[in-house]
Amino acid sequence: MQAFMGTVLTLAAGGIDLVFMDEPETFLHPPQARLLGELVAEMSRATDTQVIVATHSDDFVQGVITGSKEDVDVSIVRITRPSDTENKLAQVAPEAIKSIYKDSLLRFSNLLDGIFYKGVVICEAESDCTYYSASLANVEDTDGLGASDLLFTHVGGKDRMARAYSALNAAAVPTAVIADVDLLADKNKFEELFETMGGDFGVVSASYNVLDASVRTLKVEPIRNDVRSKVAEILDRSQNPIIDRRDLTEMLDLLKAESGWKQIKRKGAGAIDTGDPTAAFASVIAACRAVGLFILPVGELERFHPNVGGNKQAWLRQALEHELFKTSGESQDLVRSVRAFVASRQ
Repeated sequence: MQAFMGTVLTLAAGGIDLVFMDEPETFLHPPQARLLGELVAEMSRATDTQVIVATHSDDFVQGVITGSKEDVDVSIVRITRPSDTENKLAQVAPEAIKSIYKDSLLRFSNLLDGIFYKGVVICEAESDCTYYSASLANVEDTDGLGASDLLFTHVGGKDRMARAYSALNAAAVPTAVIADVDLLADKNKFEELFETMGGDFGVVSASYNVLDASVRTLKVEPIRNDVRSKVAEILDRSQNPIIDRRDLTEMLDLLKAESGWKQIKRKGAGAIDTGDPTAAFASVIAACRAVGLFILPVGELERFHPNVGGNKQAWLRQALEHELFKTSGESQDLVRSVRAFVASRQ
């Protein structure tokens, strides 16, 4: 409390134009560090004081962002030492911080914790982060590698990947992205992320167009006789006179067309037509990996262990409890490649 109140009273006293603080979170528990960060931002606004803080606390940083709202210009400067004689500085501008604040999912994620790590891997969902973290730890153990000090963080889907990457890139945090193959289903979204990460879409546009045109021809419309027989199977598997929600959902799904990209996500790259489409896919994947965008040729996370059923959480529980991540050569090769890419950017 003495450390906490000493900081607060210094700002509250007023009349100070510029305040320097060195690790004000020292001696504080994480919730207190976060609260102190909020108060520093709020009191900076109230007293018109510029505050410069050196910190190693992600909780303090999160508190500052929360307390700043959209009224306080907050900038984050990341300092690293590539060698004994060199300091490297990179800055996240106030506009980028405000953009993160406006997006609740990013604001309450651990995205900016990445400034304290050697590198960050952005994923679509929390389950992806958990699985890849376990897989990487296993690879580092079996390969005799040192800890890579990577943070796996998710952004709740594909829509925020470009924004999240931009914020980390501004702070010069080496960053990679792992995405399901259906990222390619939306040309605009894929192009935005690819170019945000330093790629030139013009270089891959021809290959992408060949691939996309081929995959879209794989669309499957519901066939009357197939739907009729499968509905009968669903109805006959239970003696319950009431159709439950699970049965109803399955029957409604039978009436939906399945896009080509959904099939590729469910079956993997093996479902892509041979010849030019397969060559185009390989070209796109290679170009993406060159900038740190790792698109899953298997389709999606669950395809690493296709024999495991259930929803994603049930699948993840099985993969972790039975240590299945130790048996998938594809997932291990993936995290090795991601680790090597991030290391090359440090």
